[in-house]
Amino acid sequence: MSLVIAIAWATVASVAMAQPASQPTVATGDADRTEIDREFAERLRLLADKCDELNLPEQAKQTRRWIVARDPGRQYLYLPDDESPNVAARESRIVQQWAERFQLERDRHAERLFELAQSRAEAGDETAAFQRLHETLHHNPAHAAARAALGHRQLGGRWQTPGKRPVARPGRLAHPTFGWSPRRYWLTQSDHYVVSTNHSPQAGIELAEKLELLHSVWSQVFHHYWATPGALTARLNGEPERSTNVTAPLQVVLFADRDEYLRQLGVGESRIDVTIGYYSAENRRAYFYASDQPDIATWYHEATHQLFQEAPNVTPKVGERANFWIAEAIALYMESLTVRDGYATVGGFDANRLQFARYRRLNESFHMPLAELAKLGRAELQRHEDLRRLYSESAGLAHLLMDGQANRYRAATIDYLAAIYRGVDDEATLSRTLGVSPSDIDDQYAAFLNVTDRDFTYDIAPETWTNLALGHTQITDESLPVVGRAAELTWLDLTDTNVTDAGVSHLKSLTKLRQLTLEGTRISDQALQVAGELTSLEELDLSRTAVTDAAMSQLGRLKNLKTLWLTGTSVTDTGLRPLADLPRLERVELTGTATTAAGREWLKQRRPNITFE
Repeated sequence: MSLVIAIAWATVASVAMAQPASQPTVATGDADRTEIDREFAERLRLLADKCDELNLPEQAKQTRRWIVARDPGRQYLYLPDDESPNVAARESRIVQQWAERFQLERDRHAERLFELAQSRAEAGDETAAFQRLHETLHHNPAHAAARAALGHRQLGGRWQTPGKRPVARPGRLAHPTFGWSPRRYWLTQSDHYVVSTNHSPQAGIELAEKLELLHSVWSQVFHHYWATPGALTARLNGEPERSTNVTAPLQVVLFADRDEYLRQLGVGESRIDVTIGYYSAENRRAYFYASDQPDIATWYHEATHQLFQEAPNVTPKVGERANFWIAEAIALYMESLTVRDGYATVGGFDANRLQFARYRRLNESFHMPLAELAKLGRAELQRHEDLRRLYSESAGLAHLLMDGQANRYRAATIDYLAAIYRGVDDEATLSRTLGVSPSDIDDQYAAFLNVTDRDFTYDIAPETWTNLALGHTQITDESLPVVGRAAELTWLDLTDTNVTDAGVSHLKSLTKLRQLTLEGTRISDQALQVAGELTSLEELDLSRTAVTDAAMSQLGRLKNLKTLWLTGTSVTDTGLRPLADLPRLERVELTGTATTAAGREWLKQRRPNITFE
């Protein structure tokens, strides 16, 4: 039997090699790697199919999980481990043979990626080379040449991946800044950070691990911001490592709770009470506080400021005269960091900050021309009356510059950041580095924010979504099954999309949804059978839909509903009667309906707190 199985595994490779060329099934950001990815994906599919034939469901699942359908609208950064996991000797021979074949396919792919890294370095694109080296190690952690090129070291014959093992130790003396007693706080040391905390050693370790993950992703995305030109190419060519400046570890403080965060920082920092994390360029420290539900995106945001600010040759007055928007925008962009199985992504249509950018531009028609935005210095931007909207727009523009237009602006955007952080920028730096006028970017912005059903076909993580603004985009019912998997979603906007009752039927599992906008969609009364079950809803917008009086009784279970929009519907006074049973209802928008003053007065008598607009 084992001989037959061995032949079966071997057949996988020979069949894969014989497959005819076809269009790439995996989208990538590197035009010269699409065929590499296509072949690798095909070989893994054949291997997974063989596992199905041999009744190895777990191995089939693990094999298929290694295939990543890349979304061209986001970046993929790989997080290699120290070594590949070994299959236990007690596993059956057939499982061991699968593991050998699985590793062989990954080793082959790793070698091709390493060759691609070499070619990208020779072509002068060291950022792509740096990323491909990390991806090489994702598939084959023992690839010695890739390890050496990245400057990794061996300890006891084992390769050590930077950032993997933070160590916490108690402080021996009273803390010189915060007055913490000896041995009542901990210093957690990792490869790039020192985290000081008076919460617990474990909290310090967990924060250091997240910061090291961010450091790995940031260093790959922004390689040519911080790296010495030519150094990576030299290491790939086996040349002796060039001397580099040894940088001090980045300092981070994690307070035990928010009260102490406010107490310790409130003296020296204005408006600290409105923050949940803060980086001080003056003190060269990032400050956070422990919480049962920490805002990880804020940690990434402030730590991104720290990474840019504490690189060599950076001015202490970033964006004082102009261009400050991009310093905030790029930190907002890095909030999109999402950790997957062995890799991380940044960007994507589903990035949380991008939802507000899309809503501001497509729903509210808010837009400040980029040329005007770039003229604003730090103080002007931070005092602007439309600060929140400008931050949303800045986030959206950062996503466009980093991931839009087939990545044509990405390298230039990093050059733009470098000029600003080194204090050599002026009002013309943006157009000079991008090679286009700001008005060209303005013209591309609204189209970039569009979303289609195709965007939902890639490997995405709906389980991480909390907000999703799809109003005025080209999505249809086809995308709604994926949206229905977003169990943590609290806001969903589908304004003026081609969504119907069939699409809404997939939303019944969104039990945490608090705000749902179906304005201008193609729904009917049937959709409210689903919406009426979403008992966490606080706001529901049914404006300009075909809902009727008959559907209003479906809302009876929405005991948390505060705001109901019925603008432009055919609802009459009859439809208002079921609304009297909604105890928290405060606002009903009835413009353009067939309701009368008498009907509204009837409802007002039963719910005195209700207002009509």
